[in-house]
Amino acid sequence: MNNHKDNNMKKAIFIILIFTAVAAFGQEFTFRGFPWGTTIEEIIAKEGEPDFINTYDNELKIVYDSKEMAGVMAEMALTFIANSLVRAEYAFILNNDESPRPINVFRSIEVNLKAFYGIPNSQNHYPFNTLFENTETWSFWWSIQRTSIVYSYFVTNDYFSHASVKYTSPAYNLFNEL
Repeated sequence: MNNHKDNNMKKAIFIILIFTAVAAFGQEFTFRGFPWGTTIEEIIAKEGEPDFINTYDNELKIVYDSKEMAGVMAEMALTFIANSLVRAEYAFILNNDESPRPINVFRSIEVNLKAFYGIPNSQNHYPFNTLFENTETWSFWWSIQRTSIVYSYFVTNDYFSHASVKYTSPAYNLFNEL
């Protein structure tokens, strides 16, 4: 049991060192104006109280039910390790009967992301009946300022369609590799 605590402490110290090194060379990426490593308290001071808090293993996640991204309301989840922001995600769930149609909303978000981050490092499209029977899928990946950004959207023949934009810091990946 002590060995597990020692490993967690080593990981936490490693994460703090990574954030210190990044700060020493100048912050490169911000999410809603927050650099990687921002504390939970700093986020809550600007964004307000979260609607939900969840902990899993060494991660703490705060969730806001309704935040705006590219003109669309979304759920926003922020992940912290050792009280440092390491990942952020917007999740969109749209009713297929709504206007404008989800595919048009998702493509609009795609256009905005491409305008902001440039041409993706990679992108994929899976038409209906190739990956999931009733789902058409698109995904885009950027590596910007040492941050991984993944945008995926899924349009279904069912009632709802989904999309997400995930921003991942280098510290999150390093922490999970330890």
